[in-house]
Amino acid sequence: MMAGALSVSPREVVDMVHRASRAEGCSAGLADRVAVDIAFCEVHHGAGIAAWLGLADRSSAHLVEAVRSAYRLDLAVIEVRATGAGRQAWEPAIPFALVARSLYELAGSGVRWAGEPDGASGTDLLESVHLVAGECRPGGSDPFSERSKSVLAGGLSVDATLWSRLEVIAADFLMSEAVLDAAMG
Repeated sequence: MMAGALSVSPREVVDMVHRASRAEGCSAGLADRVAVDIAFCEVHHGAGIAAWLGLADRSSAHLVEAVRSAYRLDLAVIEVRATGAGRQAWEPAIPFALVARSLYELAGSGVRWAGEPDGASGTDLLESVHLVAGECRPGGSDPFSERSKSVLAGGLSVDATLWSRLEVIAADFLMSEAVLDAAMG
């Protein structure tokens, strides 16, 4: 574990980012999607939480718009299915953390990111993504699956300072007593 780090479960990342996203003005559906996206990126690429905080630091409106703009990747997928290739551009650029999970899932259905950089991190900004039709991700050993199992068993090491900042934002989203009572009962 790195200095200034703490161990959390992926579910804690999802819950914390969801609550923080709701506090920053995301709808429940948008908060659900970005929370899972950030947790996936944090587990498999790193810097997911840092990417989310970078968006929130700019403004709540910027966070909401960036999360919504990640949905545009679906338009490029439609183009790939029709023509064999598609491109999605973002202005302003969005962090890789918002599309890392989608790109991974697309590879399983035969849509690949052409020119994918090695070692992409959650905070890397994407101005565009070029997608191409190709082979489905091969079966067998999957490092993403292995990493998921490892993190579920042993926890995920996250930067304590970033986690603390996320907790402060998430604290502004209050849960109703009915939700809390349902969890207790």
